[in-house]
Amino acid sequence: NPTLTQKVTVTFVYENPLTAASTESSYTMEANTAQPLTISVTPENATEQRFNWTYSQDGVVEVSDKIETSEDGLSHWTTHQIKALKAGIVTVTGTPWDKTGGCEPVTFTVTVDAGTQEPPQKDDSTRLGALMEGIASTYENTYNNSKVIIDMAAYEDFNPQTTHKTTAEAKQAYVNFVTSAVTGTAGSDTTFALSIVGLQSLGYDPQQLYPLGSSTPLDLVAELNGVTHSESAWNAPYVLAAYNQGDYGTDSYEQALLEKILASQAADGSWTEYDDSIQTTANMIMGLSFYRDQAKVQTAISKAVAYLSSQQEADGTFDPYGSGSDADACANVVMALAAAGINPDTDSRFIQNGSSALDGLLLFALDDNSGFGYKSNETLNAYATEEGFRALIAASQVMAAGRAYNIYDFSGTPVSPAWETGSTTPDVPTAPTNPEEPTTPDDTITVTVSVQADTGYWLRSKSVTVSKGATVCDAFVLALEGTGITQVGAEAGYIRSITKNGVTLAEFTKGPNSGWLYTVNGALPTVSVTSYTLSDGDAILLYYTDDWTKDPNANGDIDPADQAAADKVADLIAAIGTVTDASGDKIAAARTAYNKLTDAQKELVSNYHKLTAAEAEYAALTAPVSLPFTDVTGHWALDSIRKVYDLGLMTGTKATQFSPDTTLSRA
Repeated sequence: NPTLTQKVTVTFVYENPLTAASTESSYTMEANTAQPLTISVTPENATEQRFNWTYSQDGVVEVSDKIETSEDGLSHWTTHQIKALKAGIVTVTGTPWDKTGGCEPVTFTVTVDAGTQEPPQKDDSTRLGALMEGIASTYENTYNNSKVIIDMAAYEDFNPQTTHKTTAEAKQAYVNFVTSAVTGTAGSDTTFALSIVGLQSLGYDPQQLYPLGSSTPLDLVAELNGVTHSESAWNAPYVLAAYNQGDYGTDSYEQALLEKILASQAADGSWTEYDDSIQTTANMIMGLSFYRDQAKVQTAISKAVAYLSSQQEADGTFDPYGSGSDADACANVVMALAAAGINPDTDSRFIQNGSSALDGLLLFALDDNSGFGYKSNETLNAYATEEGFRALIAASQVMAAGRAYNIYDFSGTPVSPAWETGSTTPDVPTAPTNPEEPTTPDDTITVTVSVQADTGYWLRSKSVTVSKGATVCDAFVLALEGTGITQVGAEAGYIRSITKNGVTLAEFTKGPNSGWLYTVNGALPTVSVTSYTLSDGDAILLYYTDDWTKDPNANGDIDPADQAAADKVADLIAAIGTVTDASGDKIAAARTAYNKLTDAQKELVSNYHKLTAAEAEYAALTAPVSLPFTDVTGHWALDSIRKVYDLGLMTGTKATQFSPDTTLSRA
């Protein structure tokens, strides 16, 4: 710590590995001195042993040792660095000479007096408090985001005196929002899981959610039991968190999911999805931490923590994609460490050059305490702010209590039934939100709206007329009328999901950076859909991206001609549909068209992965089956024999005989 000026007492213990004898000396030095402290001790087999100790201004302790043998005068120097030394014991292994001239390992232990050496802790509490208050003040009325609801409940637990709490109206609106989200469409495991945690965080029983006008409650735990549980890091941890909100008798579901997660861990301790090992691993730790009492789970967590430690950058941050550190990765690591019982501000495994994992996250905090930027601390980013808020709460709790804290754990919160009231703000307004309806042609403008999913267009160039001064939100919700397409979030400025024909694409559906973006005339705006004012003739495109950090729209304007060419190929890919043995022509047409695109145009084909998947599926479907039978060569039914054998319907009469002309005993 560059501000540390007090004296430091250091005790050196030299242990001779040959005789087990030890020599101990204590010395006092002034911290932050650039001058080395030379300490001399005399081991049994040497004339002199000297240690040089330097506590440098960048927080690195350097220890070097020299030994001279008594018989031949040989000398040997070894230098060691100990980063961010804390009070306690640090063991350094050197290689001094023994009296026979051979090289034996030797261990000396540096024990630092905790009472005098420990640098004063950084006073982060004031900054963290101001930052959390600043963010919480913007979330009081948010109801359509389970994670924000969870964040605010966790923050109120940490800071009961705060005046920034989820309002009573927003709590009820959240109940209505959840009820709508889990009824009428096929909900995913993540939808049910986060809804369970969100309701529990507010003190509502997720097993007693009463829809409007119904005397039969929804049991979201039972609903969660009834859907497929993905082992993805962006599904499984939330499912495990949901199951840990109460005693639901779901051990079999939990253990089955745990086994899948543990089996998928790499040898280096990581999990990797969407080319990201850092955030994926961190989120897995969040889910696994509920089961730390199981030895195999604790082993997996320890390996994962060691992996994250190895990935920390020199400034304390984390770079998930190799393109520069970002706030999201730092936030996820901080939350994971807190869940594992590790202090993200003081644990030496997560300190680089004096900067902790928490310090790394704070590099992205805006100076006005309004939130976080994504790649810097200059421009507010809504997603980074929400994740950063969650991480600050988790870090504050583990630093204050000194024990593990999982921000998704509300198992101790008393609950009571919840009732839908139907009084929430509609998710899809039935009319434009601009105050005045068009009255004359001069008061109106006409724009087009398109919605592009990951499989192709759900809505193409629908023309709508709105008032002058209308926003993208106004045009978007008007364009959806009569289409059967619904959405969540537009009126709050951020489209969280869009649903068509029972298929919902939401943020995180395809990974941690997936979600909806929008362009106007091919350019990506920097403001929300409620803040962008339209002009006559504007073309609006709402489109789904698997990873917004790699999306070309996020890096500049797009040539409309390039977008048009890419859209045609995207349509060809979408037209492939379900792959059968008759899909060859459609797949070939899409491939030929894609290969003719320029590199810039190829980047704009959002569903290219669908083409590669279709090609692989078609190849597997039409590949000749290798048959073990010696009696089918040239037979008229050879293709059919291959098919039934490949499907496991018929395996022959013997290992090498199919007997194609033998009468069937059973059809």
